Amino acid sequence: LRILTADTFDLDTWKPASADISRSQLASRGLPAPPGLSASVAQHRYTMQIRVGNALDQDFLPLPYPSQRVEIQGRWLYDASSLNVIGDGETVRGKTYTVDYLAVQPTAQQLRASPPAPAAIHTAFTQLPALLPDVVRTTAERVTSGASTNYDKAMALQSWFRDTGGFSYSTNAPSSAGGDAVEAFLREKRGFCVQFSSAMAVMARSLGIPARIGVGFLPGTSEGSGGYVVRLTDAHAWPELYFEGAGWVRFEPTPAIRTGPAPAWAQPSSPGGTSPTDAPTAPGASAPGGHVGNKIGQLPDQSAASAPLPPAVPATTPAPARPLPWRGVALGLLVILAGTLAPATAAVSRWRRHRNAQDDRARAEAAWTDLREGALDLGLPVSPSRTPRQVAAQLALVGGLAPGGATLALDRVTRAVEHSRYAPSATAAEHLDADVQAILRALASTRRPVVRLGAKVLPRSGLAVLRRLVGRIAR
Repeated sequence: LRILTADTFDLDTWKPASADISRSQLASRGLPAPPGLSASVAQHRYTMQIRVGNALDQDFLPLPYPSQRVEIQGRWLYDASSLNVIGDGETVRGKTYTVDYLAVQPTAQQLRASPPAPAAIHTAFTQLPALLPDVVRTTAERVTSGASTNYDKAMALQSWFRDTGGFSYSTNAPSSAGGDAVEAFLREKRGFCVQFSSAMAVMARSLGIPARIGVGFLPGTSEGSGGYVVRLTDAHAWPELYFEGAGWVRFEPTPAIRTGPAPAWAQPSSPGGTSPTDAPTAPGASAPGGHVGNKIGQLPDQSAASAPLPPAVPATTPAPARPLPWRGVALGLLVILAGTLAPATAAVSRWRRHRNAQDDRARAEAAWTDLREGALDLGLPVSPSRTPRQVAAQLALVGGLAPGGATLALDRVTRAVEHSRYAPSATAAEHLDADVQAILRALASTRRPVVRLGAKVLPRSGLAVLRRLVGRIAR
C-alpha cells in the first residue's frame, strides 16, 4: 500500500513535489491513467477493501498503485502526476473504503527493451543537487560498469544493496536520507529502508534513470481468506524507477530479512521476469506477483478486508490473562495530556515567536508562520517547498476565499514576507497580525464544523510541538 511519492531531492531530504490540485479532481470520479503504462504490459484489474483503525491519522490515502477509482466518504482529491490521493480537510483515520486498481506485471525483457523516457520525465526525475558528494555518482558507475541498459543498471544496484555489497539491515541507523546521509550509508553499509531506498534512487538518477521514492506499507500478515493485517510497524519506503511502456516500477534494495522476495520482474534468478511458483515467501510478505483483492466481476469476499487495526480476537479462542499494560496506560495518559495541552502549547509557541521578532523582517516571518500553522490546523495542505506566492494561491483556491477583504489581506501578508526575504528592506509589518487573523477566519468559515472544532481543541501546530517534547522525553 503506497501513501505518497517523494520525488524532489534537495540534498537534505526527499519530499513530494509541489502541485496545484483542483477541487474537481475527486478520486471517487476516477483517476487518470498511470503515466508511461502501455497496453503491451500485462495488467489485471482488481478491487480491494481497506479498513483503517485509529493508529493512522494523516491526510494521504494508503492505496495500491496504480489506483483507478476510490469509493470513500468525504472529499478526496488526486494529484494527476503522482496519483497520490489527499483529503480535502479529511484524514484517513477510521475510514473504510474500496479501491479499483491495476496489478501491472512487466517482464524483464520488456523493461530491458524499454525506450528512453520522455524528455519531461527525464528532466524532472533525474535532477540532483550540485553539492551531491562525488562518491555517490562514482560508486553508482562502478557498481553498474558491466550493465548496458537502464534495467540492467537498476538490477545491478538492487543486487549490490540486497546481496553482494555487504550491507546489513538495522533500525538503529539515523533516519536522515539526505546527500551526506547517503554518503555515510555507502561507507558504513548499515541502515533501514529509508537509507536503502534513498541511496538507490539517488544513484539511479546519477546514472540518468528517472527515479523517486514510494512511501507506504509492506503487505503485512495474512489472516487467510485473502485478508491481511497491516500495522504501523510495516511502514516501508522503496525506490520507483521509470520505464517507458511500464511506467513507474518498484524495485526493492532493502534486504530480504525485512521485505521478503523482490518483485517478480526484479528477481535475477527468474528469466523472463517471472518468479518460480515455489519461491519461498518471507513472513509478513506477499508472494511475488501476488495481489490482495478480488478481480472485478467476482463477488468480493468481505472477510478479506485489508488492514483492520487492530485484529479481532477469534470468538472461539479465550483471551489469555495478561498483566495490566502499564506502558499502554502511560501512553494513553500522555495522549490525553497532549489533547489538553495542545491549544496552550500552540499559543505559547506563537507568543514566543512574536516576542523574539525584533524587526520588520522577523515580524513578517512570524506572521507568515502563524498563517501556515493556522492553515495546517484547518486541514489545508501547505507544502514547505512552495514559494509564498504559490502558498497564497493554493490557500485562496483550496480554501475557497472569495474576492474581498481576506484575499487583500492575504496579498498584503504575502508581499510582506516576500519583501522580508528578497528585498533590500522589509515592508513595515504593524498590521500583519490582524491580516493573518482575518485570513484564518475566512478560511475557517469554509471548513466543516468538526474541522473548525479540531483546529481549536487539537491544533496540529500544538501537537507537533508536544510530539517533539514527548519524543525527547521518551528517548
